[in-house]
Amino acid sequence: MNRLDLPDANGGVSRPASGLSSTEAQRRLAKYGPNEIRREQRTTLLTLLARQFASPVIWLLLGASVLSAALGEWLDASAIGAIVSINAVIGFLQEHRAERAVMALRSMTAPRARVMRDGHSLMVSADTIVPGDLLVLEAGDVAAADARLHTAHVLTTNEAPLTGESTPVDKGTAPTVPGTPLAERHDFVFMGTSIATGTGSAEVVATGMQTELGRIAHLLATAEESVTPLQRRLASVSQTLMYICGGIVAVVALAGLLRGWPLMQVFMAAVSLAVAAVPEGLPAIVTIALAVGVQRMAARNVLIRRLPAVETLGCATVICTDKTGTLTTGVMRVRELWGRDHTNLLSAGASCCDAEIGRDGRGGVGDPTELAILIAAAERGIHHDEIERTNPRVAVITFDSVRKRMSIERADGRVYCALTLIAALGPVTVIELGKLVRRRHASGRSARSR
Repeated sequence: MNRLDLPDANGGVSRPASGLSSTEAQRRLAKYGPNEIRREQRTTLLTLLARQFASPVIWLLLGASVLSAALGEWLDASAIGAIVSINAVIGFLQEHRAERAVMALRSMTAPRARVMRDGHSLMVSADTIVPGDLLVLEAGDVAAADARLHTAHVLTTNEAPLTGESTPVDKGTAPTVPGTPLAERHDFVFMGTSIATGTGSAEVVATGMQTELGRIAHLLATAEESVTPLQRRLASVSQTLMYICGGIVAVVALAGLLRGWPLMQVFMAAVSLAVAAVPEGLPAIVTIALAVGVQRMAARNVLIRRLPAVETLGCATVICTDKTGTLTTGVMRVRELWGRDHTNLLSAGASCCDAEIGRDGRGGVGDPTELAILIAAAERGIHHDEIERTNPRVAVITFDSVRKRMSIERADGRVYCALTLIAALGPVTVIELGKLVRRRHASGRSARSR
């Protein structure tokens, strides 16, 4: 469902700043249901185990094992049975481990969101968000539903999980026309996307499976499971082997009967030759090779639930894309520093950042450019939280498209400026800004001398 085609969540009446009442929120929760994305049920252990035998080659081997046992060839029957069992155990353990990892990711603490209820700002569980709620957004938050912006102040969002856009997207309250592509709906925030910078408020217009993220989840849930090239080739091999075995049985049986052999002797000879033609080690070799591939992918932080998916990835020769965020990690890094004093450069840069890096020094919340600066500074022992504690902010002028810079005055009396697009500023603006900084610095020194 197109979000822009949805009726206003409040019947066309602008939602006041007080938000919904608790009673109305409960009524709408009962009407629309919880704000959740429906996910597939956990695969049972029995289903995982049965999946390992869903192959024509395995069926052929099981048939050969049964026939060998019926003919008294217990050694052959045991060997084939052991190979089939090892194949099943390897595949089962690999897929069970991946299934547990996926479920562990899903069972993490449910996200929370800040909304206006009864005129007060409250933190509520994201699954209780209803259409008409007024979300309160700030840097670091994750949008709990699709919502139309009411207010936005220097607001940017990271929409890489939804659109693949690798850089933060500017948001505003100017309405977009119906039919606008998803990536260009600048007056909306979408479920699952994070707030990179700024603050704002937005009225929820869709929750759960009615959101854009829910629509994608529905497409994934209803997609037909395709057969991989390897599975098709193995099915073709097993079919060919069955024809060969049938031909061997027919030829040997006909030759034996023409030579006057007893009927039981003809049957045992034909079946023994057919069993010998079955490649018992093929499934085990294929499964072990795929398991090794899964382990290598896991070492690169790629989680693969089904073994044949490894072979599918290997078959890809050309990947066509128009969004860098879909192929990269969406993380920026400082590659080169200019100037003689890199320590002071990074210290000044870190003093102009609103982002927060993780405790492990990787990732974090905020603008990717600021995160890159903070990580580079932390690697040299310059920590943003220490700057905020020892040299707190006195005044802040946030970045905007007119000034094209951010300015922060701190307790040490200095004004720190972050220029994000020097090319857009132009050389004249940069020179004038340098003169302004020098004048402020000179006036500060003269005032201190007096």
